[in-house]
Parts: sequence; structure tokens; C-alpha cells
Amino acid sequence: MILLLSTSDTDLITASASGAEYRVANPARILVDDLAGLADGADLVVIRILGGVRAWGTVWPRPSRSTSRWWCCRGSSSPTLI
Repeated sequence: MILLLSTSDTDLITASASGAEYRVANPARILVDDLAGLADGADLVVIRILGGVRAWGTVWPRPSRSTSRWWCCRGSSSPTLI
């Protein structure tokens, strides 16, 4: 299962409608405490924050107990592994 965290509602709608195994959430609309539960069981966590890693900031730390691989993508074509 892929957890998609994106500030783009279009990304979330498209992933949900794809038929693939996605769990989706907009990080601007969830609590930090919800992150570990959302990531639980995910094989991959994809984060697309318009504004990039700097927009993610220190407000959204990577959950230390997560065993998932995390990938952060800016709103451009250059992905950044975090």
C-alpha cells in the first residue's frame, strides 16, 4: 500500500480513483499525531508538498518508528529523498 500525502487535492483524487492500493491525506488537514497511524502498513510514503521540503519544515517530522520508505517530491520534476 502507498500512502500519498499531498497538498494537491487533484493528486489525492487521482490516486483514490486509480484503483491502486492508496491511502491518501492532505497534510494541511491532518494532525501530526495522525502521521504514524496513516503510515502504518505502508510500503512507501510519497509526500508531495507544493513548496518542497522547506514547506514541510520541522512541523512534520518523519515518524521514527515507521519502517516505510519515504519520498518527498517538490511541485517540480526533481524528487528529493528524505
